[in-house]
Amino acid sequence: MSAFNHSNIPADHVDIRLDLHMTIAQVKDKFRTHIGTHAEHQRLVLKNAGQLVCEMSDDSKMLGFYSVVSGMEIHVIDTDPFSLSRGGGLTDVSLVEKYRMDDEAYEKRSGTMREFIREQRKKDP
Repeated sequence: MSAFNHSNIPADHVDIRLDLHMTIAQVKDKFRTHIGTHAEHQRLVLKNAGQLVCEMSDDSKMLGFYSVVSGMEIHVIDTDPFSLSRGGGLTDVSLVEKYRMDDEAYEKRSGTMREFIREQRKKDP
């Protein structure tokens, strides 16, 4: 089991089970399903207790070649200049444009909270 994290996403990811006989290319493909970064834009760095052990740069080597053991961390560096996660694009909700509706349009809708409150006040002023 190895923990992994992403250079653009501050949240920790769950530990995932990796086979030491997987190639680095296969590991990158597995990570792609969890973080969305395509394999060609991933740089993998192996860390132990936060300290750099090595960069896992040869996609043809097996994970065991780098002496990965349970508890180590694999840090994914996203090199895609157009990555959606760059600059908080997938984690910072303040960057998302909010939908706004003016009062006039809201009043035309049925089944709204305002309509419910008006009806309740008519029943019990």
